Amino acid sequence: MYAPASDHALLKRPRPRHTSQVRRLAIGLAVFCLLAFGLARSALGGAPTAYETVTVQPGDTVWSIAAEHYPQSDTRVKVGEIEHDNSLSGPSLHPGQRLKLPSS
Repeated sequence: MYAPASDHALLKRPRPRHTSQVRRLAIGLAVFCLLAFGLARSALGGAPTAYETVTVQPGDTVWSIAAEHYPQSDTRVKVGEIEHDNSLSGPSLHPGQRLKLPSS
């Protein structure tokens, strides 16, 4: 006697041969993206993990603070970092204002 095939058996198809290749390509692409992101972050500089806090004194400028605290660095770069880290819209400072200075 002939037993009819179940609906499940009719829907079951053989697995395409290229599935493992697609999986390897997807994993490779994911690894590439993670590496590229890590390299880009290193090139652009990650966020500093620690800050020193200073209180602005009369006559202080972002430039003078950067030059004093980072004598071995390019002052222009440090001024930009200080302005960015403190959300300053310009170089204006007020005595008593507290600024975060990147640790490096």
